[in-house]
Amino acid sequence: HFVSLDVYFYSLDSFKTNVLDAKLAATKAVTETVTVGGSAEIIDAFANAREVKLGADVKATVAPVTIEAEATYAVFGKTVDAKATVTYVADMFKAYGKFSAGMSFANEFAMTKIAPEVGVSTTKVVDGAELSLTWKGADFAKTANKKGAIAATATITL
Repeated sequence: HFVSLDVYFYSLDSFKTNVLDAKLAATKAVTETVTVGGSAEIIDAFANAREVKLGADVKATVAPVTIEAEATYAVFGKTVDAKATVTYVADMFKAYGKFSAGMSFANEFAMTKIAPEVGVSTTKVVDGAELSLTWKGADFAKTANKKGAIAATATITL
């Protein structure tokens, strides 16, 4: 079991605006390979535009695959953000797929984010270098409509 409480108090505008943020989170290992968690967060507690966020997450590993998922609900903003990642680790490479989604229920239902991402990397082909190929930056929500970019990179350690 792991429980944390983070509290932040700070002032803006030469101490004219005071801000209080707090987050309570808990994590529990259900088995050796599965962990679940939850959180409650208040953002800018003194302001009329404050927000309360409730979140949940889970992580499961069955070698060579790890699956992670999380979701957050913003009470006043009436939004849901969700993300899932699947990672596969082999001797020669590591590959992942990620999907993020955002939904708004404020006035009418709207998808605010539809963002897939994939990548593969290896440190086994060239000594002292990590080679990777990724596609990220895409967002197919109606308001964004970004195609993303494919990037091939080499990180060399000297």
